[in-house]
Amino acid sequence: MLFHEKLAYIKEVVSASGTALAKEAGLAPSCICRYLSAKNAPFRSSGTVARIARAAAALAPGEKELNALRGAASARGGEKTQDAVERWLNEADSGLRERKGSARTAPPERVGVSTKLELLMDAFGTSNAELARYANVDGSSISRYRRGRRSLRRDDPILRSLCLYFAFLCKSRGVPGALAGELDAGGAGDIDEEAAAARLFDWMCEDCEERRNLAHGLLENMESADSAMTALKDAARLGALETGGRVYTGAGGVLAAVEEFADAAGEGGEPRDIYVYTSYLSWFSREPRFAGACAELIHRMLERGNRVVSVHNIGFDAEEIFDIIESWLPLFLTGGVAASYLTRPNRSLFSEYMSAAENCSLRFSTLRGSSVRPRAFFSRSPEEAAFVREQVEGLLAYSKPLVAVYGRDDADKVFREIEACRGADGDVIKLTRRPTMESMPENLAARIFTRIAPSREAFALLTRHYEKRRRGFLESLAHVGVTEVFPALSPAEIASGAAGIALPWEAGFAASYTKDEYDAHMAALDRLASERANYRAVRRPSLPFSKIDVIAKEGSAVYVLKNDGAPSAISFLNSQVCYVLERYVKRFIGK
Repeated sequence: MLFHEKLAYIKEVVSASGTALAKEAGLAPSCICRYLSAKNAPFRSSGTVARIARAAAALAPGEKELNALRGAASARGGEKTQDAVERWLNEADSGLRERKGSARTAPPERVGVSTKLELLMDAFGTSNAELARYANVDGSSISRYRRGRRSLRRDDPILRSLCLYFAFLCKSRGVPGALAGELDAGGAGDIDEEAAAARLFDWMCEDCEERRNLAHGLLENMESADSAMTALKDAARLGALETGGRVYTGAGGVLAAVEEFADAAGEGGEPRDIYVYTSYLSWFSREPRFAGACAELIHRMLERGNRVVSVHNIGFDAEEIFDIIESWLPLFLTGGVAASYLTRPNRSLFSEYMSAAENCSLRFSTLRGSSVRPRAFFSRSPEEAAFVREQVEGLLAYSKPLVAVYGRDDADKVFREIEACRGADGDVIKLTRRPTMESMPENLAARIFTRIAPSREAFALLTRHYEKRRRGFLESLAHVGVTEVFPALSPAEIASGAAGIALPWEAGFAASYTKDEYDAHMAALDRLASERANYRAVRRPSLPFSKIDVIAKEGSAVYVLKNDGAPSAISFLNSQVCYVLERYVKRFIGK
């Protein structure tokens, strides 16, 4: 018997309609209808088969029907009816189609996503057509994703579209009970769609195959960005690369194309607006050496007075966003990058990266998942540059600002926002190179200010700033948790001046702790941690950043502040980025 014949027999024996069988099994009625009409069939040994078997045993009205089911399934002695029915449904069919091998078993890496997608669609009563319209695919594709016959990898933009759709449903209809714990969400009105989409993405991909390197093959056999450039020049001398043309191939070629674009964009000496689109926040950040080379080239353009207008197609991969921290944050903190993010995934552009100035343009793609070497297309044609610029400007029409930038003049504003953020519900985590000023005890603060203040006005400024921050800090400890993470410094490092004091931007000077002052501050932090259950000071041998501090508010906001040079700060305006950065910061807390 074929599967649909077995299912029809079960339906007849238990005298149940297809709708009743679907409801008992927790499936959509249309799903049972497709099985009965032989249009589809579940995978062997899948959860769907187990649910149908359990429903059949539960719907049997009496002993006679149970015995009929056991007889059809050739139940063994002591075997439960539902186990026998499940084994029977999973057995090889005797029809011609089965012998031809049309019934396939889902690859292990697809089972997790397909099963969870089916659960989500059933929970919200979503049809294939509804989901297909939102994701801009045909209904048969959704059917294949749902049954696991087509894979959905972590880096597939369609998976991101599906997560955004179900996040919208969570916002408008509320979170199903089975997902409430995963999303850490309350009522429908309390849910942030972008953060919910990120949490859904993590949940969907828990059992997926490991994410592949997005820049697959991009830096084959290259030891560093410098060696890549050297190899490029050597290859050009030998005629292996087409440096005088418009097409550049391979890792060295892509780097050379970016360098040529940076040089061409700076010709003429006049500042320009340079438009940039990246398919992810920074797909090339998967390879730090390549990211460093590109970041340096962007810095070069900014130093010449150019302004970069960037549009980012943000992925849901937390690891990817973690990896862009060191390469992109310094660019954002310069204030010369007007960064935006797409409010919906974009799959209409072939290129993963595009940039354009008035006189030149650049496009390239790594062709993820392909063995084809990456190719870059560089042009000095103003007409092509205008075309690329129009494409990026078109994306700006449905983009939102990614970061808010604060300079010296915005010092009061940024710290007011941080104080207000700290006072709201949710824990605060600070990843900082220096112990915070507000955590000093009053007597130590007075002693340090007396030593370092160059004038009475400076002493009054420090005291005023400290008292305000200290008051807000102690008030926040009454109802939220605060964790401060900073480096563990050796006596030699303290003596060398590495233990800097966190002074306000308005102070206009820098200062460092003496060893006695630093030891007194550390002892005060230990006392505070023992007195307050919701305060914790964590010392780590090393931190990832040397020039920035990160303040993350759980479920709310992330602020990044420079701790040297010209003062500046940024806050992220995308809650999904805040969510993954918050997760990143939590890595340094430890257990």
